[in-house]
Parts: sequence; C-alpha cells; structure tokens
Amino acid sequence: MKKRASKFLGAALLFAVGGASVSHAVERVKTVNLNILNPAPIITLENKSNNKHISKLDVKPTSSSMNIKVDGLITCKKNHTAYMSFIYYGLVSIVQDNVNVSLTLHGDEVAVSNGEHGGIIENAPATHFNVPLNKIKNGHPSVKLDPVAYLESKANQYVNGGGKEIDFYKQDHTYTVQVPISLLGGCWKNSNYSKKQQKQSLKLAPVKIKYIGDKSLNDGPAVNVQLGQLGQNPTINNNQPLILNKADFQNNIPHYIGKCIPDQNPTIRVNYRGAGKGKIRFKIGDAPNFVVHNSNEISYDSSNQLNRHFDFEYPLIAKMNQYQFKEWKTINKTFGHQLTVRAQVKNDGSDTWGDWKDFDNVTFNHRCTPVVVAPIGSNGKDSINYQNGNEARGTAQSKKNKVMLKPKPQVKPERQSTTTTKPTRAGTTTLKKCASNTECTTRQ
Repeated sequence: MKKRASKFLGAALLFAVGGASVSHAVERVKTVNLNILNPAPIITLENKSNNKHISKLDVKPTSSSMNIKVDGLITCKKNHTAYMSFIYYGLVSIVQDNVNVSLTLHGDEVAVSNGEHGGIIENAPATHFNVPLNKIKNGHPSVKLDPVAYLESKANQYVNGGGKEIDFYKQDHTYTVQVPISLLGGCWKNSNYSKKQQKQSLKLAPVKIKYIGDKSLNDGPAVNVQLGQLGQNPTINNNQPLILNKADFQNNIPHYIGKCIPDQNPTIRVNYRGAGKGKIRFKIGDAPNFVVHNSNEISYDSSNQLNRHFDFEYPLIAKMNQYQFKEWKTINKTFGHQLTVRAQVKNDGSDTWGDWKDFDNVTFNHRCTPVVVAPIGSNGKDSINYQNGNEARGTAQSKKNKVMLKPKPQVKPERQSTTTTKPTRAGTTTLKKCASNTECTTRQ
C-alpha cells in the first residue's frame, strides 16, 4: 500500500497515511483495488447576487454535490468471502485491526467486484460516488475542498499580481484539483468476525472547479436612489454606511512544528472586504477568553481598494515562556488553538462604533519536536545530544569533564631496537557482490 500511495500522493497526504500498511499474522484479503474513471466531476460556480456591484458578489455552486465515477475489486484468500466494501472521501488508515477514518469527511457503501483466490465471483459495474459539497468544505487542510474559497484564493493571487478583482470575476475560469478517495474492503472466513481482515486502497481523483464569469459586474460608487420631493428625478447619495462583508483567515494556516520556543512568532493573514467608507478595528480571540491581537483603527474605502488584508503574529514565544502553558512543551504532542476574527466598524464622519461581530474561525496548531545538538569540537559516542525542546543539557557535565592540559616532561630518547616485527595483516570485510542491473540495497 505504501508503494502505491507514494505514486499518487504529495508529501502531505503520504505523511497522513503512513501507517496504512500493516502486517497481519493471517492474511485474509489479497487485494483491494480502486479505479477513478472519466469523466472528472465538475463543480460549477456562479455569482448569485441580484445586485451586480462587485461589493455584493455572492459566488455559490450551482449544485449541492458532485459525482465521482469509480469501480473497484476486492479479492479474498481461499475459503474466505468479502463481507464489506466502503468508499470514503478522505484518508483511511489501518493499525493492526483498528480502522481510523478520522481524516475522512464523507463515506458510503459501494458495490465493487469481488472474488476468491484470484477469481471473480461478483462482477459489479462502475458506480458513482455522490459527495455532498457542504460535508467536505470544512475539515483537515489535506482533505477538505471548499470550491468558493479556492476561487477566492485565485482571485487574491490575481489582485496581488496587479490585476483588478472585478476583471477576474467577469472572466471564466477553470481549475483542476486532486482529492483523496479511499476504498475499504474486508474479507472473513465462515462469516466469523474473529477471522476477518480489512485493507484499503487510496487514489487521487481529479475535480474541475469551473467559474462562469459575470460580465454585468460593476465597481462604480454605491448608489442610494431616493425620490425627490418635487418630481421623479433620483438623487445619488454616496455617503453609504460602511458594511464589512467578510473577514476570513488565510486558506493555508502556517501551523508551527519545531523547537519549543521558536526564533520568531508565526505570522497569520486575515483577508477582508466591505462596501462604503469608514474605519475598522479587528481583534483576534484565542479560545476560551484570550485576545492575542488588537489592531489599530484602519481606514477603509471600497471605492479605492475593495480587497484588503492585515497580518498579525500569534504570540507563541511569550506563551511558551509562561508557567501556565508549560504543558505546551510536551514533545511530539499537537496543541490546537481556536482563533476567531472579530471586527467593528465606524461610518465615515461618525463618532460611534458599531457592535463587535464574529466573522471567521480557524484552528492554529503547534507541536514541539526534539532538537538535535552537536557540541562543537566533540568526538565520540557522546557527540550528539537530544534535547527536550529548548532546555539545554550537558553544560554542567561538559564543565565537570573538562581536562587541564599540562606540558609533558622531556624524556630522554631510548635506543631503538634492531628487531624487525612483521606487520600484522589487517582484518578484511567481505563485500556482497551484486549481479548486473540489480539493486543491493534494501528498501525500508
């Protein structure tokens, strides 16, 4: 399984399923194969807002689910039969007899071909795996798929490259992403649960995200049409109240993995967009009741720049040095921090701030890993020390073992012996010879 996974997966997915292959005392499942068939599913996105001002953009999928066409094969050993076949959106791992589906976001039973001793007993046709989009938009970054957020990330790249947001959303765009699909199959003997085994197969399925551009979008000043008191001529009021439409954390949160106290704090970005003119204040909450960032007043005018962002540092260094968070220094243990972005706005020309509102939340993770330290000038078996986080060890020991060097007394040279000693033949090591075009190394 590991060899198969390495063919299809990037480093993040491969790491997540590292424990999928397990050695069993009794092998009951011969093979579990999964095939992803054409055509690739298409998630179509459109602007659903009736108001065509760019600040009122409301991109949504035209369908609530996607269908992935698959087929598969489960073969059992002699005198065994297949008792289950289940397909998942996400990653399945098997440790001994325990199946872990914590990195899956959706699953369903599926009919696949199955056989005994290499022969097909039941030949099932290809089927469609229906995946609801609302079930996969949240979850672990290595498996989740939010097509709207993905499109917004592409729009941000376009704007950061010097383009205008309205130009991006007026055009058609098509992207292809890869999502993990797992088939879990099981075989048993004589319908006995004590004589069963499960294996899994993992493939990446291509999914197309297609956005249909809205050519009627405009980015002019927001218009408030009112009937004049003396006739039907409309008046335009550009002093619109400031509305903050979104304030979201970046898609790929920079989780921290390394020595317990980092050299610098992790930096996280918040993207926001509104309509109108005024001032905005942000604060980042860290559950349950900590505030890790308070912004200054930020002037905002959607007519000048619609999409904005700010960066803040998560105060990991300061927290790691506090006694109440000493548990965070536990080696190889992941700690999650629930962050929330809150904001309040004040209209241009007003002295009154609105209420604080919650906009987005995300989990920021950090984990301490062992630090390898090689003392300068050391030599021998004690030259490498594994330290627990940043707490240095071995300093006192090295002082204790410090040796004072004294000059050697001059010794009168002795008369050399004339006896000739035959040199001893050094031990030899027999090297294994390899046949041509073969590998001599053992793959782990």
